[in-house]
Amino acid sequence: MTESIWRPVRLDQEKPGTQPWDAKVYKATPTDPAFLEVMVPSSKGDGTVYEVIVFEERKSLKLTCTCPSGQYRGNCRHADEVWMALKKRMARK
Repeated sequence: MTESIWRPVRLDQEKPGTQPWDAKVYKATPTDPAFLEVMVPSSKGDGTVYEVIVFEERKSLKLTCTCPSGQYRGNCRHADEVWMALKKRMARK
C-alpha cells in the first residue's frame, strides 16, 4: 500500500461521549487504489490499537481489520463499528 497521505478525516464513533477515531484517507496511485485507514482501540483498554482498512473492490466497499477475529474470520466488531460510522456519515451528505 502507498504511504501517500491525502488528508486526515474525522470519523465519529457511534457511542456518545467518545473521541473520534484517528483516520486518514490515502489517495490512489498508479499501482494502488485509494483507501481509508482507521485506527480503532481494543475494547480491553490495554492500549492495543487495530487498523481497519476500507477500500473499493469490484464497485463495492470492503473492510479488513488487523485484530485476531478480523484476520481469522474476516469480520469483527471493529470493522462493524467503522462501517456503521461510515454509513452514518454518508447519510448526512
